[in-house]
Amino acid sequence: MGLSAAKSLVIEDSENGLKSAIAAGVPTIVNLNSYTQNDDFAGAISVLGHLGDEGLSCQVLVGSPIKDDIVTVDHLKAFHVGE
Repeated sequence: MGLSAAKSLVIEDSENGLKSAIAAGVPTIVNLNSYTQNDDFAGAISVLGHLGDEGLSCQVLVGSPIKDDIVTVDHLKAFHVGE
């Protein structure tokens, strides 16, 4: 896509994926799953328990809170710039 690491954003669900993204210099948001919920996600800009959907609100465990029920592209942009 021709984007620099600083202009990219990774959404990952594993510690190894986070480590790879950090090594590449790409800011990363983690969305937990039942297999990786106890992994070490140090270095992630945010850790989410759930992205949200109808009947289940998103859950921010680490990072800036979200006032809406689901994570949107605008939320991802805000995570990326640290708003």
